[in-house]
Formats: sequence, structure tokens, C-alpha cells
Amino acid sequence: MLKTYARAAADPARMREFYLAEADAYQRRLDDFREQHADLLSRHADDPGHPQFGAYATLELALAGTPPRIAWYRWLAERMAELSRRREAGR
Repeated sequence: MLKTYARAAADPARMREFYLAEADAYQRRLDDFREQHADLLSRHADDPGHPQFGAYATLELALAGTPPRIAWYRWLAERMAELSRRREAGR
């Protein structure tokens, strides 16, 4: 997020690449979280008495919190593309 605060000093095309790479990285994490979640569900870890309920609960949080972050990075990438286009048109 620090790079977002410093965006004014950065090349928007490079920032777009950075944000898309972050979105892709979080998408891979989300895919992994979904696989882990399915595995835990198959073992009934959603039962609070199950020894792996804590892992299941943590994955619930990850599954809820990761998609908005992916969307945010993609939104930023689009804004950077828009800024880049405007700068190119102004040259």
C-alpha cells in the first residue's frame, strides 16, 4: 500500500504492472485458500469441536477478505491505465 501513497512520483504504466502482479498473487492465494477450505470441509472441520476448527475459521476470514483486495488492485491498475492514456494524449 505504501507504493500507492507514492504513486504521484511513479510511472503509471509501471504502477499498473505492479498492481496487476499483486492482484494475480492474491488470486493465487485465494485459489489455495479455497482448496484448503474444501479439504477442511470434507473433514468436517467446520464443527467447532473439530481440532482443526481454528484453521477453518482463519480460512473463512481469508476467503472473505481476499476478494476485495484483488478487486482493489485491479481497480488501481485500471486507474493507472487511464492516467497513462491521458498523459500520452497530452504529449
